Amino acid sequence: LALYMLAHSLRQSPSSSARIVCEGRGKEFPLSMLSSPSSSAQAFAEANVGEWAGWQCEFKPDGTLLPVDDRYLDAATIEYGMQPAGFEILCTAAVEGGELQRRFLRILPAEGCACDNLAAEMSVSRVSSDSLDAKVRGDATLRVFTLDDPPGDGGPDWYLRTHFESRAADGARLRTRLSLQWDAAAGQLARGKRARVAVERRWADAGATRSRHISLS
Repeated sequence: LALYMLAHSLRQSPSSSARIVCEGRGKEFPLSMLSSPSSSAQAFAEANVGEWAGWQCEFKPDGTLLPVDDRYLDAATIEYGMQPAGFEILCTAAVEGGELQRRFLRILPAEGCACDNLAAEMSVSRVSSDSLDAKVRGDATLRVFTLDDPPGDGGPDWYLRTHFESRAADGARLRTRLSLQWDAAAGQLARGKRARVAVERRWADAGATRSRHISLS
């Protein structure tokens, strides 16, 4: 399933001018505000900026889907075998202060009929322009990029991220993100780790990473 999703996303899409909409100011500014960015770094940042919503699933090394862990579910959901295949996710991203800033919300499954009061886990990612220049590789025409971290501060394994972008029939931007930890010595997915695949649609061109109030309605 993961390979199908990735292959489906890997198709050429029309290129677009590299620009970011400045939230709340009614004007645009170029991605060249990143300090001396490479063309791949510029295109990768442009591909990330905006508001995204989608679905995230995890897979074992053999490609078997891993449903949401029981610790996130109530007893009734488990009893009736209704474990969701993954999590709904929201992402907002913008270039601020010379770095790519991203905030992710992973929406936790509803308990019973509590769909109007969902809980979420939030994580934040900040990538400097220097890191983008050094680590981003890709093809701005095909809209395929990689952002990899070698063994080091994150542990003994490689942390690999691949970003594929495509277009929906209505012209909206779609993306597929694959991330995993790789044991280079063994030539396989790191022991005990999972491959994570997220498929998202961009519904707004500008990200608002400084927002304090988050509405999921």
